[in-house]
Amino acid sequence: MGGRFRYALEPVRLSRAWELDALRLALGESQAVLAQRQAAVDAAQQRSEAAAAGWHSLAGASQALTADRLLLAQRYIADCRRQLQAEQAALSARQAEHEELVAQVLAAQRALDAVEKHRKQALGEFRKARQSLEFKDADDQWGILQAGIGR
Repeated sequence: MGGRFRYALEPVRLSRAWELDALRLALGESQAVLAQRQAAVDAAQQRSEAAAAGWHSLAGASQALTADRLLLAQRYIADCRRQLQAEQAALSARQAEHEELVAQVLAAQRALDAVEKHRKQALGEFRKARQSLEFKDADDQWGILQAGIGR
């Protein structure tokens, strides 16, 4: 029972720690991409709102609009709305991927916590057994000493 504590599942603990670190790194990168996607949605929203406001100012103008200009404005507004919808769809997809990554990080953290808890219990048992042996050795030495004195 001599020597130091050796945890048999140390390779498992290390691999789970490394997996968690990699997932946390991926989560950070995902957060950055999510922020970029949100910025793209915000920009598309602003373009769409600006196009609609431009249309309202054209419609309220006292001068008559040519058919070409009217058609061009309508196409631009429709294009802005399509871009906004596409950006919103990309953001939604990215959010779903991000949420899945968060779930993976939580699962990896729970797995590492379980191994850490087991390691702590094993270390406690090792220390208890070692202390018990030390007490037994001390008791044996005391018995030998007492036997020597009694002679």
